[in-house]
Amino acid sequence: MMGRRGRRGQRGQSLVEFTLILPTLLLLVLGTAEMGLALNTSMSLVEATREGARVGAALSNGASTIIGCASGSTNVDPQIIESVQRVVESPGNGIKRLNIDWIRIFKSDSGGNEVSTNEWRPTVSPGGGPSICGVALDFKLFGTENWPASSRSTTLPVVSLGVKIQYHYTLVTPLNAIFKVFGGGQITMTDQTVMALEP
Repeated sequence: MMGRRGRRGQRGQSLVEFTLILPTLLLLVLGTAEMGLALNTSMSLVEATREGARVGAALSNGASTIIGCASGSTNVDPQIIESVQRVVESPGNGIKRLNIDWIRIFKSDSGGNEVSTNEWRPTVSPGGGPSICGVALDFKLFGTENWPASSRSTTLPVVSLGVKIQYHYTLVTPLNAIFKVFGGGQITMTDQTVMALEP
């Protein structure tokens, strides 16, 4: 039969082993949770660029409208931005508007590269951009319009429109504090979707 000293020694050894394993276990749990949150954010960005490109392809040069919304070439890009905004600001995706660096609407070459770009950036206060279809945009055109909607051709050869977004994901779990010590804590996420303009 084991004496009291033997049992105390085993308890002490178990406590030391648990103390050594706990940080690794916590890192695994927090890392898994952080990966899930980051993946959710990434999928929301994918959905946002798809929705923006779909609206841009359907509107083309502004000759047609979507569900009776504003027509004309000057309203095309604001409607694209409104569709992206609708996705990124929907509840549950965790996207922080001011962490969006830019949204680009661009003419794409055959490789999906930007040829002419219109860049939109978030406004300091919500609703600080133009209004379209009864919605005040939280983004506004930055710089000059390099690819006006009026110049978007709907005839052959087919022109492709792309929507690209860049976002700085900030770690949410306590891992953020650990990574900040090493100069990290943010992940730059970029996604784009390219679609051919509809005739």
